[in-house]
Amino acid sequence: MFKHRLPITPEEKQLLLHAVELRRNNWAAHEPYLDSIYQALRHGELLPPEQWTGLAVIGSTIVCIPQDDPDGVRTWKLVMPADEDEEASRVSVLSPVGWKLLGMRAGEAFEFNAATGEVGTFYIEHVSPPETQGAEVATFDHHPN
Repeated sequence: MFKHRLPITPEEKQLLLHAVELRRNNWAAHEPYLDSIYQALRHGELLPPEQWTGLAVIGSTIVCIPQDDPDGVRTWKLVMPADEDEEASRVSVLSPVGWKLLGMRAGEAFEFNAATGEVGTFYIEHVSPPETQGAEVATFDHHPN
């Protein structure tokens, strides 16, 4: 889970470190998970924005396809913790799925353990940059199967 290269700004890093500290008090059951994120934020290298092209970053919209349900497309927007809204498909970068998505690109896959205990593999079909970034959309045209 340790990410060595993080596509976040120094300001985002400070906000996320603070958010992890706040959550440690309320999420005691998730302390090992939060500790691993905290260590990654403290010791990981920050990628400069010019290297973010095609990567899922805070503000990106990511379209994923579950391996076991090619028609069950999921779309998430990666956001800061304060902007999280499950009903609006805005997922916090500190959530398990948000942390997995950070820094990934179209064409990559990741395994996700749902709160229900189910494990699934998702393929990233499409990554749109944040609206303010203005970069081109990265798409992967290969459908799994």
